[in-house]
Amino acid sequence: MNPSTTLLLPPPELQGCVRAFISRDTTGSALSMAERLNRFPSTPLCTLTWFLSGKAITVEPEEGVLLGRIVASGPLTRPVVTFNPGPVRAFMAVFYPSAWHQMCGLDPGDIVDCFIEPSRLGPGWMEMAQAVLQAPDDGARVALLAAFFKPRWTPAATQPAASWLERLKEAAHAGAGASARSIERRFKAIGGQPLRTLRRLDRAERTLADVHVAAAHGELAWSDIAAEAGYSDQAHLCREVRAITGATPAMLARGDESFWLYRIWR
Repeated sequence: MNPSTTLLLPPPELQGCVRAFISRDTTGSALSMAERLNRFPSTPLCTLTWFLSGKAITVEPEEGVLLGRIVASGPLTRPVVTFNPGPVRAFMAVFYPSAWHQMCGLDPGDIVDCFIEPSRLGPGWMEMAQAVLQAPDDGARVALLAAFFKPRWTPAATQPAASWLERLKEAAHAGAGASARSIERRFKAIGGQPLRTLRRLDRAERTLADVHVAAAHGELAWSDIAAEAGYSDQAHLCREVRAITGATPAMLARGDESFWLYRIWR
């Protein structure tokens, strides 16, 4: 039996707050040691993860840290690899950093490259997380999260922005003070990384989506993809993708099991 991995889009009332929910189940799958790895890219997004059963241990950049059964993580400035010693069932909620900034007591910039307990996020978060852990299925988990987030999150008055980067720009410009320096400080506090870095991540995310579409249609031409995405050449594309994901574009296109997140992301 192959592992089951599903990306669930948020209900309408959480669009602009939650980027996606992810359900992962490897029980009943005969995975090799290499296939039990989980590879995550650098990202400005924030995540809550529940290990409904099984465990995860960090491999890179720090080795041997056993993650808690419920763990929150902030933006990542470098690729992260974890390992499941055995079968695992996990559920993830992935948040836009601007929404995370609004809903809890920590700026994303305060927990860059960190894994923390939900209790640090403010009143009620740990109780909510425990309720989600005990929920009978993914539908019930999404419903609990929606009920918790709706009173804590105020959607933008305008139409939803096209990307997480545009949402960050709106949030950074909405604060007090209009100088370039004050906006840059707010941008880093909310996004966890400088604007220049976040632009690179945004471009890489869009490029990797193009790679998967092209690979699925048997039309993978690296030089064309690099040019369309605005990279100076194919080598520039490869350097950027490797820095952000820890892998070459060819490795990602090949779709080894440890790159499961890249296969479902859209």
